[in-house]
Amino acid sequence: MAMKFQGGIKLSEYRNTKKLPITFIDRPSVITLGLDNGHCSLVSAGDYVKKYEKIVLDEDGFTVSSPITGKVLAAEQKYIIIENSYQPEIAPPDDEKPSTIEEITFEKLINYSKKYGVTGTFSGIPLHKKLTEAYGKCERLIVSCVESDPSSGHVRAMVRLHARELVLGIKIILRAMGIKKAVMALDKKYGEDYDAIKKHAEEKSGIVPAFISIKYPVGCERLLLNAIYNTEFSSDTEVWRIGYPVLSAETVINLYLALRDG
Repeated sequence: MAMKFQGGIKLSEYRNTKKLPITFIDRPSVITLGLDNGHCSLVSAGDYVKKYEKIVLDEDGFTVSSPITGKVLAAEQKYIIIENSYQPEIAPPDDEKPSTIEEITFEKLINYSKKYGVTGTFSGIPLHKKLTEAYGKCERLIVSCVESDPSSGHVRAMVRLHARELVLGIKIILRAMGIKKAVMALDKKYGEDYDAIKKHAEEKSGIVPAFISIKYPVGCERLLLNAIYNTEFSSDTEVWRIGYPVLSAETVINLYLALRDG
């Protein structure tokens, strides 16, 4: 039987995107990056930066890299503005990137997450904060492979296209965090998503499915956990702080690609 949480609403699905391939959009001619409190700009107006060059650093060592190559038009306390040169120049990869999964300890995973600026793709919370506060408290990693938006189809497309990278990213986190099992929340209507994952996850990998009867807002961590564990979670604390780290499949894929490519 598919799992579900109390309440919520079912919405008709009219996704014309669910069978479309993932494509890359052109970067705009000018981008503005907002800076949070504690972020320090590493560039000044007039500087020329390359794509993937680190341009922001905070006190924890968390970085933000430039998504384009171009000239810095402004570097203020709250924002950085960069004009796109449309040149293919890319900053060189990190020469200290890990060589094997076995090499990545918890400390290294946290440092790499900061170094490569990995964040939750929906929450925007830096990954190292979630993992650090959950470390030593959790027995399960929960990976959300469901859409948080009823009009979107991109998470499922990412899962199918990057199933191998998703599985390897999960294995890295499990090993580094000392967790034995990962629970993957999947839409019950799309068994082919789990079929794509099973091709890369061996039987004793510790990766198991939880098929969800989709209602909204299923993207809410507490409601997703309620569907899986039939347990209510207080709203006065974040769930990862009490041992229930929930990561989107896209975040895990991004982590693996960052570690792979430096």
